[in-house]
Amino acid sequence: MKKNLAMMVALTLLAGGFLMGCGEKVDENRPMEEIRQEAAKLDAAALQKKIDAYKAAIEAKSAELKKVADEVKAIPLSEIASEKSKKLAEEVKQLTESLDKLKEGMAAYAEALTAKK
Repeated sequence: MKKNLAMMVALTLLAGGFLMGCGEKVDENRPMEEIRQEAAKLDAAALQKKIDAYKAAIEAKSAELKKVADEVKAIPLSEIASEKSKKLAEEVKQLTESLDKLKEGMAAYAEALTAKK
């Protein structure tokens, strides 16, 4: 368990480092229309930086989701209706929604990049 936690912390820091290194901030709650408008104004290099930042954020969020999913799998059937189980299920739901938003944002930048080529 400690090894998994250490790995998760390392992955989170690594992904954070990628985001900091790119100089790009990823906001999963930013409206898609706003993202599309911005993407239309950016050049190919700037679009690629945005896509790379989104990839790093998606990788970090996916690792977080995998960790929680593994915790859910480890719950014995006798505890499936417990508060812990419900909390983890809600966390999986939130992480999945977050991941979907990140993927949608990255797709908007990728679409704009494809249109510019």
